[in-house]
Amino acid sequence: MKLHELVRPPRKYKQRLGRGKAAGGGKTAGRGTKGQKSRSGHKFPRIKLNIPKVKGFTSRRVKPYVVNVDTLSRVFPDGAVVSPKELLNKGLIRDLSRPVKILSRGQLTKTLKFVDVLLSKKIKSE
Repeated sequence: MKLHELVRPPRKYKQRLGRGKAAGGGKTAGRGTKGQKSRSGHKFPRIKLNIPKVKGFTSRRVKPYVVNVDTLSRVFPDGAVVSPKELLNKGLIRDLSRPVKILSRGQLTKTLKFVDVLLSKKIKSE
């Protein structure tokens, strides 16, 4: 490979405006003939200023799905493994995109094994 054998990559060059009639974008340079927008001092508004400001605040913290103990004791048999997949199969959560937290509303009447779920302090102590 030699320098004179190199081929320039194909690209579409931006047209340079206002560089004489022969250049293709000369004279009025695409601005038209008369009017405020064709004059030299006119600047087009920046896109950043056109877009309205978004008010408020969006929290980036992921809120977990909440499942209570009384629901678990109703749905799961004694000695079962409670995991997000099992909760999805039973229809207690919608999808696996968010974590699952088990809260202590009601009484836990069965012994259950918890895998890959968040537990409240009260359940951890039991």
